[in-house]
Amino acid sequence: MPRVTVSAQELGWVRSVVGYSYTVFWVAQRLGQQNWLYPGFTQFKRATPAGTGESITCLLIRRLKARAERDGSRLMLVMQYHYQDFREAQPPLSIAIVNCAGDAGADTIDSWRPLAEIYGDDPARFASLFTHGPGSHMSPAGNRLIAAEIARRLQTGN
Repeated sequence: MPRVTVSAQELGWVRSVVGYSYTVFWVAQRLGQQNWLYPGFTQFKRATPAGTGESITCLLIRRLKARAERDGSRLMLVMQYHYQDFREAQPPLSIAIVNCAGDAGADTIDSWRPLAEIYGDDPARFASLFTHGPGSHMSPAGNRLIAAEIARRLQTGN
């Protein structure tokens, strides 16, 4: 893991004071107050020029596909989304990455269309597919939905 080379001011006072305390993190989680920790614990530094994510991802997918072929494995890209993504049109970058993976010969599962249909037809069911916490990851029900599609694809091959 790379060492952080920023000043305490860049990290923020929370991270500087309690950033290495598991006890503080554990207590905050138990009290349901972990959200106040995140802003101070998150630091982003751009490693590549803005706008290069798509091309880098496509290069990596091609490398993974070549390695999978050498190893006799099957490569499958599963594009998942956050709850908030469905407030607007499908993110163009996700479309580009799914297309790139398909062009590289990887199996692809893009969960946008089935989730967008649920979003429009049954908002309560759609909401149950996500945790609604920081980042809105999928709930166990959402994970089952995606896992069922992966299983179907592995069984049918299409």
